[in-house]
This record gives sequence, C-alpha cells and structure tokens, in this order.
Amino acid sequence: MAAAQKTKASDRQAVCKRLLTNLKKRYTGKLPKFDKPVLETMLFSASLENSTWEEAEAAHERLLAEFHDLNEIRVSSVKEAETVFSNLSHPDWRALRVRSVLQFVFEDTYSFEYDALKRKTLDSANKQLSKVSHMTPFMRLFTLQHALGSHLLPVDDRMSNAIVWLGLATPGTPTEDVSNILKSSVRKSDSPLFCHLVRCLATDPKYTKFFETINKHAPEEGWDLETGVERLDRLFKRGPSAFQKPKKKRETSKTTKKTTKKTTKKTTKARGAASKTAKKKSTGSATKKKPAASVPRKKAGVKKVKVAKPKATKKVSRKAKSAKKTTTRKKPTR
Repeated sequence: MAAAQKTKASDRQAVCKRLLTNLKKRYTGKLPKFDKPVLETMLFSASLENSTWEEAEAAHERLLAEFHDLNEIRVSSVKEAETVFSNLSHPDWRALRVRSVLQFVFEDTYSFEYDALKRKTLDSANKQLSKVSHMTPFMRLFTLQHALGSHLLPVDDRMSNAIVWLGLATPGTPTEDVSNILKSSVRKSDSPLFCHLVRCLATDPKYTKFFETINKHAPEEGWDLETGVERLDRLFKRGPSAFQKPKKKRETSKTTKKTTKKTTKKTTKARGAASKTAKKKSTGSATKKKPAASVPRKKAGVKKVKVAKPKATKKVSRKAKSAKKTTTRKKPTR
C-alpha cells in the first residue's frame, strides 16, 4: 500500500483522524478567529500562501496601514507594494496578486465590496474567481472555504510537501489535485482545522527544509500510508536526524584504502620514470665522452716521504783549476 491513490478512502479517513489527534497535541487545537469580508479574505490569502498565520496577519496589517486606502494600493506599482511583503517569500508576486485582485473587483463592481459572492453557488463563485488574473488555486479555494463555507481544502506548496511525506498523496501531484484527494479523506467539519494544523507542521522552521529535501529522494510509489502516523511520532521525538541514513564505517576504510593504493601507484610510476630518465642520461654520456683514466688509490696508513736529491756538481777541468790557483797566488813584492 505504498501508493496513496491505490488505498481505499476508508483507510485514508482513519489515517487522517489519527494524524489530526497527533497534530492537536503538538500544536494548538483551536482555529484562529477569522471574520473578514470577502475582499479582505482574498487579500489575506495572498499573504497566507506558503507562510505562517502570524506572518500573514502581520503582512496584512502592514498593507492596510502603509497605504491610505485600497484604491491607493490598486493604483500603486508592484515595487511600492512589494515592501509590505519583504519578510515573506516572493514579495513581488504577492504584491502583483494583491493589485490584480483589487483591479478585478473595482472593474466588476466599481467599489471595494465583494460580499455578493456569498450569495452565489459554488460553481458560479468558482468561475467568477477563476477570472482573476494571477490568482493561485490556494487563494481561490481559501476564499471559497471562508466565504461560502464549502467543503474545500486549500493546500499550498509547503503543505503539499508535508502531505506527500505523510503518505496521503503521491510525489509529483499538483497542489490542486492534492486538495481534491484530501476532500474525500477529511470530514467537512474537520477540514478547516486539518488545514490549519498541516500548515503549522509545514511552516514549522524545524521541518520545512526536511520536507523539501526528503521528497526529492522519495520512492516512485510514494511514502507508505500505514506508517505515516508512526513516522510523524518519530519526527516529533527525534527530529529530522532520525531519517538520515548513518554513514557506514566500512565505506570510510574502503575510501582510505583506495586513496593509499592510488598514492602508491603514483609514487611507483614516478620512481620508474625517474630511473628511465637516469638510464637514458647515463647511456648518452657514455657514448659522447670517454671515461677518465683510473688513478691508483693510495694505501691507507702509509705516507711517502720525499728524499732530497743531491745537487749536481759541475765538473771542472784541470786547466781551469790550475788557472784559478795561479790567479789566487799573491804577486811577489819587489
């Protein structure tokens, strides 16, 4: 029963009841007071989409306080109204939707009162609101739910991520189709409270990123509906870390072994290349240059002493000797 569409409506109803009780324990089980006219409901829905109830109320109050009246908002540019929604996601689109709603109502009634929508049937009111440009399915369903009190479940993108993870819808279904699937699973009396509690879960800062990332790795058939309540309890107790796969120690050892093998291979290759280049250099030098003559090594411990050679004496002839003797003799004195 992995796919949510293959399950029976009775099974989804039972799961929704259990989810409603668990969400009541986690969040407040009371609906916030909301008694605004139809036009302000339409404007409030633009602030509420993909945001918390408190953030939407604060943005709606800023919108009415910073401008003189609704006509000034209708005439103003998107950049001027964008500052009101600076704390919310996509402020430019929110400002454009608010201005398009005011322009449509003023052109239709030449006023800023649209409570006549309450007197219409659901089909005619739905067709009338579908003519508003840039109006999302969430804004239309939220307006019809509060203006006519019809059995509708307005769902935005963040709420859809939480509903898919709970197993009530399959991954990849559009948000408008998700609201149609829940229509047969949630009772009419519980639908406003169910939507409010699912919004609290989807916009909780602890779980918003978790729902966005985990649905990307969801199985093709979707999350199991029967274990949806158990997974929600596990999420409340242990947090998103309970659904993260622990890293295996073996994988780390394998990676270290692979890195060591790669390094050893690189070192052996480098050494082989170095030895090849050394051999090439040695062979090239041997062919070009003749080896030097070997010099006999001196024996250790024996020192050669140089002996002075006798000076060569000049041979003197006998005649020279006799001549010297004669010169050396003293002359006789007379």
